[in-house]
Amino acid sequence: MPPLVAWRPVAHRPPDLVLHAPLLLEWAAIVPRTQYAGDLMLKMPLLASAVPTLWSVHLTELVLNWERAGRVTAQGAERCFDWIYHFQVFIDPETPARAWTDILDLARAHSVSVDDAAYLELSLRLNLPLATTDATLLGVAPAAGVPTFTP
Repeated sequence: MPPLVAWRPVAHRPPDLVLHAPLLLEWAAIVPRTQYAGDLMLKMPLLASAVPTLWSVHLTELVLNWERAGRVTAQGAERCFDWIYHFQVFIDPETPARAWTDILDLARAHSVSVDDAAYLELSLRLNLPLATTDATLLGVAPAAGVPTFTP
């Protein structure tokens, strides 16, 4: 397996969890923050995360959708991106190569989107728990053999 690629130089330790992009909307107060998200946010300076290759695009799409809906300003979106820049994040280079195999199989087996299946696949392959508040992912994670991260 090729080594994970650091999102930026601060990512200097092995990952502790797989980070689902929508959590960052809670941290940036774009959507209401759950207790889980708040607890995890406090621990993020001590943790490193692995994310599928699509993570930054997925997050950008989510924030842009909220901006277009008038729920966040362009300046608020920029603050979100500035704030998360300091996280220790490793981007998995194998996600694209697994899209038509393992990821597609998981999406079919658990009736989830390909994006969500990419997070499940990464958690399984790296043997890391998934950090999410997404009801769909929380519902299928046990059946997929993916543990969820406990902050």
